[in-house]
Amino acid sequence: MIISGRARQELATGYPLGKRFKSYEAVRRCDAVPLHIGHQHEADGRWRVYVFADAAAPGEDGPVTDFARWWAEAPDSPAVRHTRPWRRPQLRSSTPRSSIASRTAPTTSRTCRGLPSEERPVQVEDWNQAWSAVPGDSIFGARGISENGAIVVVRPDQYVADIQPLTGTAEIAEFFDGVFDLTD
Repeated sequence: MIISGRARQELATGYPLGKRFKSYEAVRRCDAVPLHIGHQHEADGRWRVYVFADAAAPGEDGPVTDFARWWAEAPDSPAVRHTRPWRRPQLRSSTPRSSIASRTAPTTSRTCRGLPSEERPVQVEDWNQAWSAVPGDSIFGARGISENGAIVVVRPDQYVADIQPLTGTAEIAEFFDGVFDLTD
């Protein structure tokens, strides 16, 4: 139930299904600091969904933009269907390019912190979830990530639970439904 039976391992061979998520250095796009992305996990009980982008230019419509829109808005999205907005699984995006402006990251990679209320009507965007490959040392090559992109779902205990293509929204929804729908 917590490891997908329909995972597409060939899309990210360096992240073995059912094994611990192997960290690798990438550049955090909000401040251009190279860090190990796996070391940025907080022990907060949330799932992580890593979106490794295809080669589309930043800001262009494409599979990453479509996935981000689905994640944030679609009724079958795990983020919409199974969680409260402030407890949503963290969506982290990573691109193969090293010089991309942060504003081009999908808005779901810039999740907001805090709950809006009368006293605090505005939330603060968290820009720490958008990453780029380190120039000359790409996470994509090191972790065998398809140049067409991939989605790697990581459990709260930092083990890889699912791997799907950027267009695998139905499979991701089905996987999370199996994890979170305890009434079936």
